[in-house]
Amino acid sequence: MITKTICLIIDGLRSECLCSTNGRKMLFPNLDKIIKHGAVYPATSNAQSTQFVMPSIFCQNYPLDYGGYSDGIVHRPVSYIELVHKAGYETQMISSCNQLGVASGYSRGFDKIKATIDFRVILEQNISRNLAHYFNELKNLNLNVRDKENIEKELLDDYKKLLRAFIDTIHDTDTSVWGKKLAYYNHLVSNQSQHELTLIDTNKELILKRLSSIPAGVYWYALGKKRIPMILFFLLRLKVGITWRWRKHTRNMPILLSHWVSVSSEIFQELINELKNSEKIKKQHFHLHVMDVHDCISFNRIFIKIYHFKFFPKWIYAKLHGFTDRRLLYDLSLMYVDEKIGDLMNALEDKQLTDKTAIVISGDHGSSYAESPRNYKHVYFRTYYEDISIPIVAYNCNKNISTVPGKLRDSMSITATLLDFMKILPDKSFLGMGITNSNSNDR
Repeated sequence: MITKTICLIIDGLRSECLCSTNGRKMLFPNLDKIIKHGAVYPATSNAQSTQFVMPSIFCQNYPLDYGGYSDGIVHRPVSYIELVHKAGYETQMISSCNQLGVASGYSRGFDKIKATIDFRVILEQNISRNLAHYFNELKNLNLNVRDKENIEKELLDDYKKLLRAFIDTIHDTDTSVWGKKLAYYNHLVSNQSQHELTLIDTNKELILKRLSSIPAGVYWYALGKKRIPMILFFLLRLKVGITWRWRKHTRNMPILLSHWVSVSSEIFQELINELKNSEKIKKQHFHLHVMDVHDCISFNRIFIKIYHFKFFPKWIYAKLHGFTDRRLLYDLSLMYVDEKIGDLMNALEDKQLTDKTAIVISGDHGSSYAESPRNYKHVYFRTYYEDISIPIVAYNCNKNISTVPGKLRDSMSITATLLDFMKILPDKSFLGMGITNSNSNDR
């Protein structure tokens, strides 16, 4: 009887990594073992970016449905997690993905959340993506005073929701997974958010001016401050400016000064700890999201990167024998994730949970960095195989899994497969179809 279910999203996982038998066996032996006892099915991501595709994975509708992806799943009827929770499972999120962070609705249905999200990154993305839309509208010279005031009100209302979410998340999230550096900055942003809310009420013109003029990547430093220490602010802008230009002009080179990057060893260890302490819990579902492969060119966890090179001899052998045409850093990161998956499988065996655990593994999108015949493309034009081809791995599903790709499957199929073998009826708003041969609603 299945009592534990795991949905693992490996950010940036490409289909051919797991659909090529010889390369998979050599480079990713633990994933190979899982597939030998289950199945792998090639699929197509519903979008080429994490932010775009997350609604499809969680709610099984298209990225532009229900008002689009900018607000996560706030406006969508129900998430698959809510259905799993309603079916009597304890639900947990263990994630290092910032897109699953605050004010996005992805926390709906979870009993426990352990997420190594960087508030500074979430603030930057919200300003540069969501609030920027309002500022573009304010540039319209034909706006009358009333229309301008309405837009400013909507802008500030959205901004205040984010600030309150920073404050609430500190109390609602298990912060034990945060390292010292991440905890320091997240608490700083949370504390300063309260001061920022006060400034909005007393001097909204100052806040609007700052939001429109201060680069989003350094706004966290100005957050909630009546006066900004200019020397330190200048040095921070200089650092961020150098990093931005480095990334812009050296697309495929390592990055030293990136945002805080959590690694899969931390995520999987949290899961293993939960499994060890879960004897009294009858049914559990875990949603995991690891960023190692997506962040493979980030070097700010330098000792982890050095550790990755233990896999180099195996990789160079595979490269010379034609088992991989992907870049070194990409494969090394995935090999590291594979090793941690092996640790998880060993822990399941030690707890005699191997036959009681069902697992679905997939990627949210592909990665043109790993290999591509094309030059760098803006995110909106990343619609080729290297950007959207993903695998769906199903393990211990107790159903007849289709191993011959005969029908199109997409990101919605990840959680549709889970719900199918958990015997949980999908919501009427769900459009996903699983990879089981027995799916009665096939399309």
